[in-house]
Amino acid sequence: MTVSGTGFQPDAAVTFGGVAATSVVVASATSLTAVTPHHPAGAADVVVANPGSQSGTLVAGYAFVEPATGVHLTVTRSGSDLVLTWLATGQASYTIYRNAQPVAFTGASILSTTTGTSYTDVGAASSAATSYYQVD
Repeated sequence: MTVSGTGFQPDAAVTFGGVAATSVVVASATSLTAVTPHHPAGAADVVVANPGSQSGTLVAGYAFVEPATGVHLTVTRSGSDLVLTWLATGQASYTIYRNAQPVAFTGASILSTTTGTSYTDVGAASSAATSYYQVD
């Protein structure tokens, strides 16, 4: 995606909702391009940080959308691990998120990105905390 603004410096970094973008290219002091990261659906702040801690934020500047086809998730226990499986939806890859809350996945931890249709959360079944999962 292209980000427009002012004062962009070489080696600027970009985050969307706190997750780093990849392949950031500063084309000029007013334009840069970046590949958006995997992120749960919802509005996300866009932050451009120049070297030396100077940064600018566009609050709710980017909207991540749900995949066209929902992922139906099955969770099973295997010893102290939790195994997540789902049917293929035709996506090139899937991102697995874990959250302490059943809602507001915008602050969730990204566990992994995979091209497969399963993920093992090692040791998760032995944790006393409740975890909620989402696969996009």
